[in-house]
Amino acid sequence: MQITKINIRTTSKKVVTTIEWEAAPPDLTPGNTPPVLETYRLKSEDEPHPDLLEDLQALRWAFSEVCAMEEAWCEGLSVNAVSSTLTEDGRRVWNVTATKDVGYEAEEFEMTLTTPFFSPSGDLLDDVMAACSEARLYVKGKRRQLRLFDDAATGDGQSTDYAPGETAMTMTVLDADGTPIAGPFDAAPLGRRQAEA
Repeated sequence: MQITKINIRTTSKKVVTTIEWEAAPPDLTPGNTPPVLETYRLKSEDEPHPDLLEDLQALRWAFSEVCAMEEAWCEGLSVNAVSSTLTEDGRRVWNVTATKDVGYEAEEFEMTLTTPFFSPSGDLLDDVMAACSEARLYVKGKRRQLRLFDDAATGDGQSTDYAPGETAMTMTVLDADGTPIAGPFDAAPLGRRQAEA
């Protein structure tokens, strides 16, 4: 599963997480080399686990490394998306999108910034891979879950972070037309591309 896009949008009413990935189709016949990759999309209102949010925020330093912005200015950025594409020569390149609240003439507004596509290396590559790893876990069910009732043992009723398989969850997976379908691995593909040899 190759994560190609992570997008987390927060409004006053809800959080919408969209994750896109490429994978070989489940009905792939052996010997099909290179395999045809299908593109899948998961769109959910289940809140992301804090680990995914933390790994996404670590990517704000891409603005310092790629765009030569001052590190102090990057502190106030809130990263909400990372996506990738393939170059003509088959390299995967990434870009990062973030917002920042800025003031101008006694008014506050939100500025959206996007890096150009870049080939990450070193710590930045580690940060991209960490965010992708958490996105895979989100697809498999690792989300922030809230308890509906007080826990008899603790009585706290606070939010709890569950690992995949520890609690029931709901998710909506959409096909290319936006029609809800059952599960991410039974999903009709959004598109296909030939994998590189």
